[in-house]
Amino acid sequence: MNNQRSKNLSLDEFLITVNTRDLDGNRVVPKDDVCEKLSGEIERRTGIKSSNLAGENAKIERLRQLVSAKPGEFITQTGTAVDGLCALLKEKGATAFEVAFHNTKLPPNELGHEVLLAVRYIGAA
Repeated sequence: MNNQRSKNLSLDEFLITVNTRDLDGNRVVPKDDVCEKLSGEIERRTGIKSSNLAGENAKIERLRQLVSAKPGEFITQTGTAVDGLCALLKEKGATAFEVAFHNTKLPPNELGHEVLLAVRYIGAA
């Protein structure tokens, strides 16, 4: 998907596209641009900036959410996870965050039909 076009889509529209575009067999395997879109959506909703936290000296905390890799369920569970992550980042006073998906490569598929939506963040001092 064209990166500019993906930026113009709502999160729901984007996830619907990803649901078919990133289908590998019978599971959704999110490509890198999905993390970029989710980061932008979280920034927009929370006002917290996404950042590469590698090498960061501050205390890094983690939030993890399993979402279904099954077509259809991926859309709703990822949208719901973003809602919850936004609330938690605000509640924790996060100052920066980064988003990644894990268990996206086949094989092995260690989590069955789920992928891990992971967020690392710097909490309030």
